[in-house]
Amino acid sequence: MCSVASLSPWSSHPAIALPTVAPLSLGSSHLAIAFPTDASPPTPASPSPGTAFPQAYSRSAPPAVDPRSGGDLGIGGKSCTLALVTTCVLAGCVRELEPVVLVGPGASTPACEGWARDDGGVNRAAGTWRFFFPGGSLRALGEFDRGPSVGGIGAYVRDGSVPDEGRSGRWTTWSERGVKLSEGAYKGGRHHGLWKHWDDAGTLREQGEYWGGLRLGLHRTWHASGKLATLGRFHFDREHGVHERYDEHGQLRQRAAFSNGALDGRLEVWDEHGTLRERSNYALGRLDGFRTQWDEVGRRTSRAQFEAGVQEGVGLLFHENGIVRLRSRWSAGVQEGVVCGFDPEGGREWAGFYVRGKLHGVRVEWHPNGELRSTTTFADGVEEGPAAEYDARGRLHARGAFRGGKREGEWAYFDADGYVDLERSGRYAGGALVERGFVPGS
Repeated sequence: MCSVASLSPWSSHPAIALPTVAPLSLGSSHLAIAFPTDASPPTPASPSPGTAFPQAYSRSAPPAVDPRSGGDLGIGGKSCTLALVTTCVLAGCVRELEPVVLVGPGASTPACEGWARDDGGVNRAAGTWRFFFPGGSLRALGEFDRGPSVGGIGAYVRDGSVPDEGRSGRWTTWSERGVKLSEGAYKGGRHHGLWKHWDDAGTLREQGEYWGGLRLGLHRTWHASGKLATLGRFHFDREHGVHERYDEHGQLRQRAAFSNGALDGRLEVWDEHGTLRERSNYALGRLDGFRTQWDEVGRRTSRAQFEAGVQEGVGLLFHENGIVRLRSRWSAGVQEGVVCGFDPEGGREWAGFYVRGKLHGVRVEWHPNGELRSTTTFADGVEEGPAAEYDARGRLHARGAFRGGKREGEWAYFDADGYVDLERSGRYAGGALVERGFVPGS
């Protein structure tokens, strides 16, 4: 019957005298193996998968053999940046798991410890592992199932990080001050089951279920103050159902319905004072139905209708008193047909005809008393053609024509008594009066 003992200089198990054993080579990593030579102890029981490594360390006592020094224990004649202190398997004795301790450069306490299993000639992490900060406080605790190679873990140790590969079962991480930062389970190296995350102050910031690394079911997040920040369900990492978002003061800012990651249903948005600012309807991620908006004091400012993300039908803008300010019609996202503007009392201000989103044809304006103010001809959104202006009593004030948006040709202006205003009448070019005088019949 053979005897095997842990050779960790921090382990509570005494070491035994061993025959000459060749140093262990782990891939391309150059790691030293220490072989103490004290008196033989009783043989400890073989560990089973998932067994925690002994915690009884003498943190202040350095190992009898410095595993960081390289020397005769170096591999390939190169100095070592990490030390591997592990058990050796004696001839005729086979163990499923072997305890492993990795020590960082210049450290007297382990950077991590756990178990390794031979996997086709590569020693891979398996079972329970602990990772430590340089000061000795626990950084992470969890399980590996066919995890990274021991040499690969050494690279993470040098970087001050913890590998994700092969994580399985429950894992917990802490800050250097001992504050729990995360807790949850892995399956196949991915989040699986309930996970919680805390910040450095110990405030719960996130909680939710995972399936194969994807969010599934109810998830919540919190602000640093502890107030709820977001709430909603996921279906394989895609938003599904009603999601809510709150600000740092606990005020609901947005409520939206989702289906398979896309907005689908009602969306409502509030400002920091709790005033509703928008209510919209979506289908498969696109605006579909009515969209209404309000100002900061709750007055309605607009109402529009959409189909598959494109504005269609009647669109309305409102005055502060709630009276319609503009009524328009839309087709395929552009204004088409008659558009009318109104004053705060609901009286007509202007009306025009739109083609492909631009004024085309005659635009008419009215005075507040209802009398005609002007008629202007447009083409593709620009004044082009005959125009006339009238005073508040309906009397002709001016007539002429536009070209390219500017007054062009003969223009006649009239005073309140109907006489020609010779100072303003005459021939215009590019919008400027170039020749005064009235041409009869113009």
